[in-house]
Amino acid sequence: MSPSNVYSGQRVQFHVYMKNTNELISDTANPFQDFMIGENNINWEYDDDSTSYNMIDESYRMENWRPDFVQGSIEEIYASASEEPILRFEQGYPHHTTRVTHSNFAGDDTWKVRVHPSINGVDFNEGWTTGGQDLVISGWSLGSETSDVTVMVDGVACEIDFETSTWENIYCSTGAADAVSSTETQPGSYGAKVDQVDPADSVQSDGNASAGVTPNLTDL
Repeated sequence: MSPSNVYSGQRVQFHVYMKNTNELISDTANPFQDFMIGENNINWEYDDDSTSYNMIDESYRMENWRPDFVQGSIEEIYASASEEPILRFEQGYPHHTTRVTHSNFAGDDTWKVRVHPSINGVDFNEGWTTGGQDLVISGWSLGSETSDVTVMVDGVACEIDFETSTWENIYCSTGAADAVSSTETQPGSYGAKVDQVDPADSVQSDGNASAGVTPNLTDL
């Protein structure tokens, strides 16, 4: 399976060597019966109104006697250290080769499919050093138990409200920081320096400043 580390909403591929399995599949049957990671279905079925990449129905068959693949999109799936990739045919389950199992460089941690939480957004991208700012982190499989998750903002713990946090949203309050993160331009900040004129100060109806009066300028 590719990739071996996944998250909700990701596109995945199962690589299969069919041999002569197609010859044993009924003419009216789909090319396979189940396409799953653990107990979670992967979206692969053909839809006339879909613009997806699969186009799989009962007329589709993978290649005999050569490597082929099927692909789909993971929907809602919970984080897990290791899950089993499942592709079931009418005749049963295929054999998993050793390439299905992955490991770290030390060889002391192995898995077949590792499922990670996904973060879709954070409602603020800046804050203050005094802390006490409420953040909402949105995504999927973020965890709702104390042992499941911790949140750090610039190296400072963000205190989680576990009573209101869910698998889809984490609510936390930032802690105080010793110093600002950075005084320089950061990714996501404004790309140009802009002078903004406060129209309440001295701008006439024609857009020109009143004589002898300097408008207040604000750097953005």
